[in-house]
Amino acid sequence: MTISDLADYSGVTEKRIRENLGGIQGCIKSQDDIVFAEGTRFPYNMGNYKLNNRGKRYCALLSATCRCQYIDHKMLKIPKTSFIAMLEELKNAGYLQDNGTGNLFGANRYDTTFQYEQIRQKRVETRIRLISEAIAKAAHLVPIVV
Repeated sequence: MTISDLADYSGVTEKRIRENLGGIQGCIKSQDDIVFAEGTRFPYNMGNYKLNNRGKRYCALLSATCRCQYIDHKMLKIPKTSFIAMLEELKNAGYLQDNGTGNLFGANRYDTTFQYEQIRQKRVETRIRLISEAIAKAAHLVPIVV
C-alpha cells in the first residue's frame, strides 16, 4: 500500500501522513519510498473522548473503526488483553467483522457491520446501552448499567 493509497483510504492528505509517520503502525520506510502493510490506517484523534468507563471505550473503538482509522489498547488506556476481549465481544455481538487483511496492529483487521451503522447516529448513552445489550445477549450475560 502506498502513501497515496493510505491518503485516499483514510481521508487525510499525503503531507499529514508524512508528518505523522512515527505514529502510523505498519509503516515500512526504505531509502526511496514509504510502504504500508495492507489494512494500515491513520491514527484516530482521541482528543474528544473522556474514557472514564468501558461503554465510552466501546464507542471510541467502534467510531475509529467505522471511520477506517487506527486505534489500539494504548489509545483506550487499557491492557492489551482487555482490548482483545473487547474486539471479540464486539465481533460476537455483530458490530465488528474481520476484513480479511490480517493486519494485527490494533483494530486494523476489523470493519464495522451494518448492524453498528444502524445505531451509530444515536446519542452516546443510547449507543452504550444498545452495545451492552448486544454483547450481553451474545455472551448470555447481564447488561452493564450506565
